[in-house]
Amino acid sequence: MSTRCFVRPANRDDLGGIKRVASETWVATYTGAIPDADIQSFLQSNYNPASLERSLATLGGGMLVAVDEDQVIGFAMLSEDRDGNAQLWSIYIMPAWQGRGCGKQLWDAAVAHARSLPCERLVLWVLESNSVARRFYARQGAEMVEQRDFPVGDGSVSEVRYEMQLR
Repeated sequence: MSTRCFVRPANRDDLGGIKRVASETWVATYTGAIPDADIQSFLQSNYNPASLERSLATLGGGMLVAVDEDQVIGFAMLSEDRDGNAQLWSIYIMPAWQGRGCGKQLWDAAVAHARSLPCERLVLWVLESNSVARRFYARQGAEMVEQRDFPVGDGSVSEVRYEMQLR
């Protein structure tokens, strides 16, 4: 496996790879924090072919992939939210690729896209218990500003909001 990746806007041919990355990273990241049935339900609802097609059509250049040769190893999705912020809805890198610089490349491309939007800040939500992602966001200059309980299945999880000024 090479240690290089390339980040570019996603296209229709990438959707299967995005689904694979989502499935593997969600299980690796959230097992123990979110019930397994809720993980599977979320993945089936949000990463099925029709949902991914809608996301690609809606997000356009805000749907990015990190690739190694022709294999999708990560993705990010962002757009302007209803409050006028650039919101990073998701960013995932395959576990085997974490810590090798590809997540940083994907983050940088997402921030560059966010700066092309008419937004003053980038916002994102992450599970409070996801210390790896929280350290990553802090290293990129994002600051934790809020906490909330977010309903998941029959329960809830604690999430924290990070923000970063774009201008």
